[in-house]
Parts: sequence; structure tokens; C-alpha cells
Amino acid sequence: MPGTGGQRPFTRTAPVGSTVELRAGTIKILSAQTTRRIARPASSVVTSSGTFIVVQVEWTSKDTTNLIANAQLIDGLGRTLELLDPALSLNDPANWFDGCMGGSPGQPYTPCNNAIIFSEINYNSDTLFDTDDWVELLNTTSAPIDLSNWIFQDRQDTNIYVIPSGTVLPASGRLVLVQTADKFRCHHLDLTNYLGSFNFNLSGDGEVIRLFDNTGKIQFSVVYDDPPTTGWPAAPDGDGATLELLSTSGKFNNGDNWFGGCTGGSPAQAYDSACPTPASVYNGIAGANTTCRQQAQTYSVPAIAGVSYNWTVSPNGSLITGQGTHTITVIWNTAGTGTVDVVQTAP
Repeated sequence: MPGTGGQRPFTRTAPVGSTVELRAGTIKILSAQTTRRIARPASSVVTSSGTFIVVQVEWTSKDTTNLIANAQLIDGLGRTLELLDPALSLNDPANWFDGCMGGSPGQPYTPCNNAIIFSEINYNSDTLFDTDDWVELLNTTSAPIDLSNWIFQDRQDTNIYVIPSGTVLPASGRLVLVQTADKFRCHHLDLTNYLGSFNFNLSGDGEVIRLFDNTGKIQFSVVYDDPPTTGWPAAPDGDGATLELLSTSGKFNNGDNWFGGCTGGSPAQAYDSACPTPASVYNGIAGANTTCRQQAQTYSVPAIAGVSYNWTVSPNGSLITGQGTHTITVIWNTAGTGTVDVVQTAP
């Protein structure tokens, strides 16, 4: 948004029932360095809500430091900027927030009501439970929705995943889109309602994720940010948890509406605070308790200064790295049950 020209809606208020005439000119926003131009003359009778809408606006920006801080959360992502309190300064970025998809033109803001939303995000897996990235879609309605040929993207327009034809998400149903199907399946052997691979990764430094329908219209977007200074939960950033949505009626780009879920997440399922932990600890050894053939897995025990570690692995596995240390990597060569043991020797 900063430094570019384009067209965006904005709203202003006037007495109810009055006629407002708009002439081509400039309107100063935030500072003398930033101007927005009404692109054509127009007039309108203010509705009972006391709000009229200018539908065509051009702007130029010379001072990007004073632009509304939340602009990156709405620019081209289907949302609008909403005013928090008209009694406070309109020039204060903190007095604006990102609203609903499509906005609420001519109406006061109310909690968003989107049919399909992102309800869980895994963007930086723990090394002990590395499924690669994935997102969960939730149908918030009481009717099935056909997702045939809908498109999932991150911030890059060239990263495209097309949901297969015939995909229908049941009422209140959940569906997972996965970066790498083989890696996801190895850790979630009982799940079937997932699709992929979408073959691009989600950034651990903050990301935009978008969902478009089969006509190319954006239906939903989320902008998450990198913790901890941004107010977003820290646990999903490599510590094993996922980003779980707190409220379907909350503000989706606000870190306060998300929390760190379970280790490995709860893909295609509602959050369960009991958090069944897929990365198990057995006889003091931490590591995944299910895997696939030729899939590398990490096993570890707490590091103790001066202690040596002698690991043994059953014949259907190969110890690849880490012998002598507190952490090893194993590849399982054949199906079945395998074992990992370690003897710790103090000096």
C-alpha cells in the first residue's frame, strides 16, 4: 500500500438526511505529506446510518512512516480498515483495525461471519514431530460447501494449490491442506480428511495465507506474525504447538485471537485441552511413536554434562547420526515394531 496508487473505498460521516457533494480534489490523511484524491465528482444523500461511501479514491504517499499501521493486514487481502472509536483521533493508527472480508459498507462493524475459515495453522514444526506445514479449514455453517477448484495461496501469487474437483466440506466439517502428504501421513496415520501436497512452505517469520473460490474471488485471509514481540503466541514457532483459533467471531489478524495448541496440533479435529501427545516419551526417551519406512526420526534423552551415551537400535532400523551423544537420528527400513535403547555412563 505505501507509495503506490490505486483505488480503495473509504467512509466519512455527515448529518443524517443531508446531501453531500464531493468534488475532485485532495483530502489530507495522517500528515501533510500523505494525500488522497477523490477521483471524480460525486454527490450522495446520507443514509439513516449517517454514513456515505466514496467508491473511487486515488492516493499518493510521500511519508510512509505515518501511514496506518494496519494497512498491511488489509491491502489486497479482502478486508477493510475499520474505525474503533469516532470520538478519538482519526489519525491514530491504534484507532483502526482490520475488519471483515468485504467490509461492512454503510453499516457499523459486527463480528465477522465467514463460511470457510482457517482454524489452525502449523508453520514451524518441532524436529521431533516434523509434518511440514499445514492449515486447517473449518466450515462454520450448517450446510455442506463445495470447495471444488478453490485455491489456497500464501503471500506469493505463484504459490498455488488447487483443491481437487469433487471436494465437499460437510457442515461444521474440517479439512487439512498439507505441504507434504507423505510426512504428514507418517505422523497422523489415522487421519483421512486431508489433501495435498501443496509443495510450498509457510514462513516462520510471519505470513499471509489466502483462500479463493473457483471464480478467483478471495473468500478468506489471515496474516499471522512472528512471535514474541508482535503479540502472537511463541509456542507454535518451532516448539511443537500449532496456532489454534480462539474464536470464530474474533479478529483473525490479531494474535490475541490465537493460542498455542497441542504438540503436533489437532488437525481435522476440534481442539482438545487434554492434548494427547503424539511425540511420546518412553522409558525416558523422547521421540515419535509412529513413523513410515525410510523416514528419518530423532530420539533423545536429556543432556547431562560429562555423560556418554551408547545407543542400540533394533535390526529393522539404522542409526544414522548421534551415537555417543544425547540425540540420535534413526531411519526405519521395514514395517513393524522397532526399539531404541540407550545406556548412559558417567565419568
